[in-house]
Amino acid sequence: ARNWFESEILKWPIALPPFLYSSITSRKDRINSLYNDYMEFLAVGDIVTDAFIRLKDASVHCNINNEACEICMRWGDKIPYDFHQIVPAVGNASNAAVAAARLGISSALRSYVGRDAYGAQCLEVLKNEGVDTEYMVTQDGKFTNYHYVLWYESQRTILVKHETFDYSAPSLRLVFSCHEIGHRDT
Repeated sequence: ARNWFESEILKWPIALPPFLYSSITSRKDRINSLYNDYMEFLAVGDIVTDAFIRLKDASVHCNINNEACEICMRWGDKIPYDFHQIVPAVGNASNAAVAAARLGISSALRSYVGRDAYGAQCLEVLKNEGVDTEYMVTQDGKFTNYHYVLWYESQRTILVKHETFDYSAPSLRLVFSCHEIGHRDT
């Protein structure tokens, strides 16, 4: 049985954070997939920790065509909220790597985190999900991306402060079968 938060978030037409997927393969299978001779899937992109905040006291105002809507809260006041949920290791690339690992595909992620508690949490979540973190980069003097997700009714507004990392392409081991390079097995 899903709790209220999980039931509501499943209605969103977006990629879901990894903590909401049901496990398709066993944890042992996912961990063993890290030790394959090759990686089948590499996701590349930013990783983030999201802090979902379910607002309780706000309103939405839209123009006459019901477009350009804005969330409104009392100015200079304390705004109550229902609850919050912190979700480490999310983002499109991270979600894709975790989904692939849950399907039994050996996957890895190339992304960047800061040398901070949020970065350590992201790496731990990826490892626990069976995602190879060999291509992850931890940079000193940088902060792991952390977003606040203001969730009101069925929509969310995300407060973002994106860290600029020293991005580079990873060095990959290429493994081909004889069939892929045009040789016959003899």
